[in-house]
Amino acid sequence: MNSYVTIITQSHLTYAIALFESLLRHSKAKFDFHCLIAEEDLSSDFKVKMSNVHLSFIPLYLNEIVSPFFEPIYDKYYLDKKNEFRWSMKPVIINHLLSNHNYKKVIYLDADLYFFNEPNFLFELLENDKVLLSPHWRCSKKPELDWFNFVHNFKHGIYNGGFIGVNFNGQEIMDYWANLCLTACEQNPLDGLHDDQKYLDIFQSYFEGVGVIRHKGCNVSNWNQIECARTISQSGEVFINSEYPIVFIHFTEGTIIDIVNKKDAALQNYLELYNQHLIKLGNPFDLIKKAKVKYAELVKQYNEQANLNTSARKVSFLKWSKFKNIIFR
Repeated sequence: MNSYVTIITQSHLTYAIALFESLLRHSKAKFDFHCLIAEEDLSSDFKVKMSNVHLSFIPLYLNEIVSPFFEPIYDKYYLDKKNEFRWSMKPVIINHLLSNHNYKKVIYLDADLYFFNEPNFLFELLENDKVLLSPHWRCSKKPELDWFNFVHNFKHGIYNGGFIGVNFNGQEIMDYWANLCLTACEQNPLDGLHDDQKYLDIFQSYFEGVGVIRHKGCNVSNWNQIECARTISQSGEVFINSEYPIVFIHFTEGTIIDIVNKKDAALQNYLELYNQHLIKLGNPFDLIKKAKVKYAELVKQYNEQANLNTSARKVSFLKWSKFKNIIFR
């Protein structure tokens, strides 16, 4: 059997369950789903919720991880850099499942992904590929149409770290990635680093058997609106470039904001379905309402920054451009 895995904190349990149930709904093949809880002090309420989840939703805890990289990564990041700890644990948990749970193929998924179509072909691609990567598709063919996203190929990486597929023979590559994350998991644009993600760019140079998902209905998000154009069929179904059905969407904050403010309106129904599922599972807030509030705040702050005189704007350039890019990317 094959396995999916995600990594969460207690606050994101509903996201992991929604992801799992979307896979369960659309997958024709059997699979296991592992969820690494990247925290040690678990509340009694969380433990009760975990005891009620579906049998094939399998929680993993930090004290269960067997890896030579676990303790060094834990010691370096866990106490003060929780995000870096979770990101660095991706290759660690993948290899843990491959080497200690006897899976032949493991796919890591960020918890804010959600599936709308059959995903099993992704495991089939791992018959030949040791590692399977998901491109951002950041407007690479016609960069003049979206220069902001094009240059982010070089800032944030060609591939998205929210999806990594690995077969049993790809463990060496995961060890390589884990060691890089241990060395430095940080946002350091001057050195070309973007957390765990930028390292994915060099996999194909160093290793044989590194493949790429060519199906553009995978990892649909706000960063690929031009290269992965949303087209609506006569039946009302959304396709990518009139060819690919949507397999899964990456519901990042930016993706949700762009859907809410109508920059990516074709995905509205998909967001509503996802949001309703999360609410049903007990998510503490409504994603759509939260995004509307966030967007209004960003527009207000952007307008305030845009009205500054030239010298003041230079002083606050980083803050100003951050708001500008979130709204207008």
